[in-house]
Parts: sequence; structure tokens; C-alpha cells
Amino acid sequence: MTKRLERREQVALFAWIRTLERMHPALRLVFHVPNGEARDARTGAVLRSMGVRRGVPDVLVPTARLAIEMKAPGKAARVTPEQAEYASALRAHGWRVEVADDWTVAAALIGQACGVASSMWPEPAVNRGNPR
Repeated sequence: MTKRLERREQVALFAWIRTLERMHPALRLVFHVPNGEARDARTGAVLRSMGVRRGVPDVLVPTARLAIEMKAPGKAARVTPEQAEYASALRAHGWRVEVADDWTVAAALIGQACGVASSMWPEPAVNRGNPR
């Protein structure tokens, strides 16, 4: 159920991104890293051999060096040790890494980083977790 809720937040985030990417071309470069889905052992092995790594944040904004780990609502404080380690490594290379448990919070982070006017951001919800 938690993964389903996280997926719902991410789908809403990318729906918002798609509505604005014509006006803000930098949004076209925002993407999801498909690390967290359940897979059979063979597919998992193939993906690992291709470079999939544990702990990589869910959403990357390369033009702004912003990474966002999406969590299910109310779960923002729960990052795995691998996620914390990867976030630390990204920060050491100048990236900003945030955790969001609400798509509107992630949208505001991305909007700010990509120069989207705040009037185009969704009504932000209160992020109930630690934003770091």
C-alpha cells in the first residue's frame, strides 16, 4: 500500500510537470529513476548489471542539480540507509537533495529550481517530514 501511495504522488507530480514543460523547457529534463519497483530475480540481476543502484533518489532535475526522494504521505522521515548514503554523496558533489511526501511540495521544489513562477505552483501542502 505504501508504494501505491508513493506512486500516486509521483504520477501527480509528473502530470503537473507535463502541463508546464512547453513553457519551461528545463522541465523536460526532469525524470524518474525506476529503482523501487518489485521485480523478479532475473530482471533485478539484469538491471544491477546495467548499473541500477540502491539509494538513488526517485526524481532527478539535472539542470538544477536537484534530487528528490518521494515518499508516501506521512513517511518522509523514513529514508533507508542506502538512500541516506546516496544523498550524502550527491550533496558532496554540489547537489541539493530533498525528501517530499506530497507531490505539491516536490512541485514547489522543482518549480523554484527551474524558474517556474510561484503562481504556477500547486497549492502547497504541509510537508510532514524532514525536508533533508
